Amino acid sequence: MSAHIKNFINVTRLNKPIGFLLLFWPCTWGLSLAYYFEKDLNNFVYYLFLFFCGSVLMRSAGCIVNDIVDEKIDKKVFRTKTRPIASGSLSKNLAWIYVLILCLLAFIILIPLVYSLQRKTKKSMLLYAIPLLAGLAITHAFIPPTPGPVAVADILNADLGWVILVGFIVGIPTAILSGLFLENL
Repeated sequence: MSAHIKNFINVTRLNKPIGFLLLFWPCTWGLSLAYYFEKDLNNFVYYLFLFFCGSVLMRSAGCIVNDIVDEKIDKKVFRTKTRPIASGSLSKNLAWIYVLILCLLAFIILIPLVYSLQRKTKKSMLLYAIPLLAGLAITHAFIPPTPGPVAVADILNADLGWVILVGFIVGIPTAILSGLFLENL
């Protein structure tokens, strides 16, 4: 196996599936609940595949961003000093290219979900796309342990516990109010 493929597998943690399975598990519950009411096996399998791919792609992109942000720390920790970015076997520029490709692929997977909502409800696609993308951005930006808040907490020398608490205080009401707003559309 080439060094590039080994580096990609290691930096995305594809060799450690617990992370993307933890993302995929709640998706499976939601899809199973939808299947209970709809009884459409083809749709269930189709969306199961989309959510699985999305979980793998987004977890992989998150792992790369985490390694980029934590490069200096990873070099000092025994468990993480052999990671591709920390060890120098993968450049940060190539890692950012991987992140962009993975996020683009995840976005491409998100598009059929928006289309299916639009077809089912006959409403504007923007009603689903904009809140979905905004929700993803808000969730990923405010609630740790995603790399963004962890990096900001580190830069500001803030206690990560407080960052998590404030993230939930801001994120949960925002999600609830957004749900109430979208319910009326």
